[in-house]
Amino acid sequence: FLVTASLTFIVGRSVVSAGDARSPTKRARNVILYVIDDLGWNDVSYQGAEFATPNIDQLANAGIKLGQYYVNRICSPTRSSIMAGRYAYNMGLDGPVIGNGHDYGLPLNHTTIGDAFKSGGYSTHAIGKWDLGMYNWESTPTYRGFDTFLGFYN
Repeated sequence: FLVTASLTFIVGRSVVSAGDARSPTKRARNVILYVIDDLGWNDVSYQGAEFATPNIDQLANAGIKLGQYYVNRICSPTRSSIMAGRYAYNMGLDGPVIGNGHDYGLPLNHTTIGDAFKSGGYSTHAIGKWDLGMYNWESTPTYRGFDTFLGFYN
């Protein structure tokens, strides 16, 4: 079982405000989205792997599984599609991994999943490998909708 790198988005929200139409004691759901490079369909035991992955299985069974999603052949295009909700090709990001020295990244005019959750009142955090551009500060996670980032850009 080999996982080369991952990016985890964690978003959470505390008690809903009293002005909300919902009960003030009702809590919004927390969201954890794992993006794991080189993890195949059959690489977790709940999908039939020949080895046990009990912690992953427990997380998956307690939440909602994204069971049908098409990825690109390398990480940057896949990550950009998940972050912006658009095909990487339509953003000009279907090429190589966005690494150190590249003068581009996820286009700044696209709303990210972090931006969307923040506008909904969530706190947002990203952990792991970014791979979506680092040629200027505006391309890094804390400028793209995440309150905090722990990891590496490339």
